[in-house]
Amino acid sequence: MNSSKRENWLDFTRGICAFCVLLAHNTTQLEIISLYNPYFLMLFFFISGYLFKVKTTKELIKGLLNGLVLPYFILNLILFFIGFDILHAFLDNNYAYISNRLLDILTGKELWFVSCLIIVRVYFILLYLISKYFGCWNKITITLVNIIAIFFIYFVHSHPASKPLFWYVDTAFYSLGYFGLGYVFKNSKFELKITKYNKLVASVFLIIYVLISYYSQLNCNVEFHVYTNEFACPLYFIIMSILGIFIMIYFSRCFENSDNYVTRYIIALGRNSLLLFALNGKTSQLVMYFLSFCVDALPHVVYVFLNCIIQGAIILCFAYFVNRYVPQIVGKKRWIN
Repeated sequence: MNSSKRENWLDFTRGICAFCVLLAHNTTQLEIISLYNPYFLMLFFFISGYLFKVKTTKELIKGLLNGLVLPYFILNLILFFIGFDILHAFLDNNYAYISNRLLDILTGKELWFVSCLIIVRVYFILLYLISKYFGCWNKITITLVNIIAIFFIYFVHSHPASKPLFWYVDTAFYSLGYFGLGYVFKNSKFELKITKYNKLVASVFLIIYVLISYYSQLNCNVEFHVYTNEFACPLYFIIMSILGIFIMIYFSRCFENSDNYVTRYIIALGRNSLLLFALNGKTSQLVMYFLSFCVDALPHVVYVFLNCIIQGAIILCFAYFVNRYVPQIVGKKRWIN
């Protein structure tokens, strides 16, 4: 692969996962959730690992601060001050609520996925520095750590916490395995020549995968929730998440250059996924308010997808101004040089 050229399949894949985030936050209907649930969060970690570049310690720390840590706090503080709940708390002198919200930001509970990703990056940087010090930074070391980390899912399953741990350090540890898997995959130099045959095969694989996932989640005891580290069948989650990652990558590689509005929309979501994580809650409330007149007139599935499509469009409008005028708040320009 040409590292100097932007790989559209990464944005396409991330865009599909970003749209799944919108779906996840707008419905609790298992029939919809089962269509995408095994892979979409883990694929974010995989892509982050794929994009990880070995640099000096100083550059790695600055990259972490500029790309994730500072955007996490800035976006959370913006959301904190524009929230009507905070305004009402100030008016009602409810300072306990305000302090609890600020404490949630400091302990990583707000924008939980971003805080979890920060810890995953910290783990991987430590792995790199320690392995490099002992002269064992190679694919074998990384793969062994990946296996141990992923199977840590069994530990969190058998030792459930009553509430999320500080900065989701437990969730981040097994997510480290998916992050490392992405890094190893990139360095495997895998190449794929796209043909019409590939596109057909990718479509068939994705359909079969979705049908198996859909049926198994509706009819078997395999329920899972990454946010709360609940896994009725850890092995099912591990197999289906890894399988889903590679099927989705194959599909994205085949269709990344399709020139149509849907592809461009999905790629745009992928390039602005951090802002989507931050704004999806606010935009969801806004869209639900304006669609309240048709919530009973439309089938639930249609309403949910329409809601998410409009949300995505609104977020992309915000992204245009953020990327143009203040790209620092989403990590696209450095605060620290």
